[in-house]
Amino acid sequence: MFGKGIGSTMNIGQKIYTTDGSVLQHISIAHNGFMTILLKSGAIGLIILLVTIWLLYNQKESDIYLVRNINLLLMGTSIFY
Repeated sequence: MFGKGIGSTMNIGQKIYTTDGSVLQHISIAHNGFMTILLKSGAIGLIILLVTIWLLYNQKESDIYLVRNINLLLMGTSIFY
């Protein structure tokens, strides 16, 4: 429910040498934000994320040009997330 703070990496059991000379043994298996937030902060963190995205998307219409453009920017950001 609250998450365990674990990451989204997996131990592959062998060392892999990259072209820049570093060594990898853990690779990322969960690339999307929902899975990372679920692993780090649990269902409560995921609910907070979804509510925040909904609040960013659900902006009131305004007659002021600058406010309308900021609302469109926030809507685009929430769709991206």
